[in-house]
Amino acid sequence: MQSGGTAAPDDVISPTPSDLADEFAIRQLISLVEQWPERTNHNLIKLFAALKSDGDRVLLDEAIPCIARFTASDRAHARQLASLFETLGTSDRPDGIRAGLGFAAARPDRPTDLIGVLMQNLATVDPAAAAGWAERTMMEPAPGPVEVMAAAWILRSVRGFDDELAVQAMRRAILANPADPTLLRAWFEDRQQQLGVLEAFELMDRLAQEPGAPKTARLAVQRWRRHKLDEYIQGLTPEQAADCRAVWEDHLNGRPGDAEQWARVSEIPQQSIRAAMLSMPTRTIPLDSDHPYDLGVLREAGIDPGPLRQWARDLLQVHSPEWREAIVERGNPSISSHVLKIEGPVMWQDRFVRDGTLSCPCPLGGGTVSAFDSLYERGVIYYAFAGKQTFYFMAGGYAMRSIALWCPGVGILLSLGESEILAESPLVPGSIGRILKRVAENREASLAARNAPPGPREIKVVVRYIRNFAHQVWNMYSGIERLATQGLLGRASRVIHFYPNFFGPLAPLYPELPGELVSEVRGTEETNFQPFDTSEFIVPVGGYFMGRGLRRRINRAMSEYPPHPLAPDPADASGPVIWIGIRVTDKAWVDQENGIAQMCRQILAEYPEATFVIDGFTLPLGETEVARDWAPAMARMQEVVEGISAQLGRPDRIVSLVGQTMREAVIWAGRADAYVAPRGTSQHKVGWFSDAPGIIYTDAAYARINLLPGTWEAEGIPRPVVVSGVPDTGMEGSVQIRPTRPKMENIHLDATEVANALLALLRRRMGRS
Repeated sequence: MQSGGTAAPDDVISPTPSDLADEFAIRQLISLVEQWPERTNHNLIKLFAALKSDGDRVLLDEAIPCIARFTASDRAHARQLASLFETLGTSDRPDGIRAGLGFAAARPDRPTDLIGVLMQNLATVDPAAAAGWAERTMMEPAPGPVEVMAAAWILRSVRGFDDELAVQAMRRAILANPADPTLLRAWFEDRQQQLGVLEAFELMDRLAQEPGAPKTARLAVQRWRRHKLDEYIQGLTPEQAADCRAVWEDHLNGRPGDAEQWARVSEIPQQSIRAAMLSMPTRTIPLDSDHPYDLGVLREAGIDPGPLRQWARDLLQVHSPEWREAIVERGNPSISSHVLKIEGPVMWQDRFVRDGTLSCPCPLGGGTVSAFDSLYERGVIYYAFAGKQTFYFMAGGYAMRSIALWCPGVGILLSLGESEILAESPLVPGSIGRILKRVAENREASLAARNAPPGPREIKVVVRYIRNFAHQVWNMYSGIERLATQGLLGRASRVIHFYPNFFGPLAPLYPELPGELVSEVRGTEETNFQPFDTSEFIVPVGGYFMGRGLRRRINRAMSEYPPHPLAPDPADASGPVIWIGIRVTDKAWVDQENGIAQMCRQILAEYPEATFVIDGFTLPLGETEVARDWAPAMARMQEVVEGISAQLGRPDRIVSLVGQTMREAVIWAGRADAYVAPRGTSQHKVGWFSDAPGIIYTDAAYARINLLPGTWEAEGIPRPVVVSGVPDTGMEGSVQIRPTRPKMENIHLDATEVANALLALLRRRMGRS
């Protein structure tokens, strides 16, 4: 074998494409790759082509050691190798995956980054086959470490890093391969992206305590955690860390402590305090768990779950006869039961507003105590209670559903019902930093609030910041409507509404609220309400059921709101009105310009006077910030509308709502005779404000109506028909690009099938057979 710098002799001729499939030529290419690195790229490309053409596994096995020298450092070659493996595969259990695993296992150091490249590219070429293999692997009783690693990469690529099985696979792969930090780094970055840095550290603590995990794996996680934590400490000294822990103990036990120590902590940056408190892990236990291990942990901490369970059952169910009757009126018992179940965890809001306070049994014993403080922090509301030690009731999410009772003094989070997953993730270690900073900066006020006599206070109802009209009306205004239905809205001393206001000011929607009690606020909820104010509590409201009363309020307010001078008028439509929802980026109809134009031609053949209302982004009333942020997407949507109009050749039949306000959207939705829209916000816009029948198009995985949130939690609306399409595997173009979020694939649809389904609805609506 010649040295790497020697040129190829004249009598060695590189094979030509015509004889690439020849066995001798393939072996000659392997030799050339090994002997003359300066021509490696050129010869590797030929070698890949030859192996694909030949398909002989023997030759592939001979080529792997040679290829491995270069693919480990060159991701482009790794991608070609992945493609080669898949070319040699089958749809049942791809040879490509087996070859990739063999290649990975043959490497002494098992390079995780290369396995990741190979497996993720296999998943791109044939996601169904790759995911099927990975899922079967995860179901095996004892898969090997390389197999678990490969399954983890595949599931992460195909199902998304936040998918439950993908998370489980990554966790198992980390524990099975403790010597390699690449998986742990990817897992941490995934959790950081999904939940935040501090929550990722909390989950890492749990991983380091995984029952049954090898000691080497647990030590590896701990070592990596310490290394990563150093990046976030930001120069905090041991003395400062000790001060933080001491002041936190003072706060939990209601002690005044050392005033100078509190003052020192108040000067430490909040992020550094958060880092200092990461050494205080919290164990999550479902409040209703009867597992002997969980009960043992609670017993050791001095927590009796019995009184707490009774308190939660009473607090977190729909008591209001009016609201329960509206939900049950949905007609379908299974849907009514589900809505009652998901609405239960927000019922604490009604109790709080009604009583002016919230009471709870102290988890550590000593009877029932009342809240003494409220703090909104990063999507979660914390209510502090002065029991034997300070503990917290937490709620969060779009609708501010109950999450947990948190007992920081004993390091236990008691998750409440269905919010278990939410309780796993949000904000406990990080929020210690925010709470402690607030306590240290307001020492006298915090001690006074803790020792203040219990009793009702004024209630400041909060409608939180959100840049999505559907979540605003469905998950926030529904809480206001629920209070109004029960006559509780008058208990609010003030209503704080954070911009944007998609439907204009709140006061016209709720005339029973005196205008001077409603404050429209710009910014986010991080606006610092008065810390430890003993005269009031903050209560952010929300829900999951949109009653008929709320829909009527919005329809009435929009009809009274002055139209834009250039807005199209529904009165000009003489024939049936068909609403068509479009999207770009994700969940879009692939090639929607041609598909929608074809569908419209088929409808015009039967209804020549039909008007097609094409909806995209519609803007909040009187708000310009959101308009600026959405301008690029609206421009792309307008291109789609123009493309549809050009393909159809009937611009007089097209009305575009792209860039119009919610006022025009609601008015036109009320005029619609039928609709077709992608699942999600686009459908809600017409489905909630119209009694017209409609169609949702989606991936077949979402074809069941109970997998389409928002399509059936509104009172009195017809349930849509679902047309399922084929997910796009990555088509890119001027108006369709690969989705940026998991489970948001664009959809291939049969335009004729959609048109036929839409015509069937339209005929019934228009009284034709």
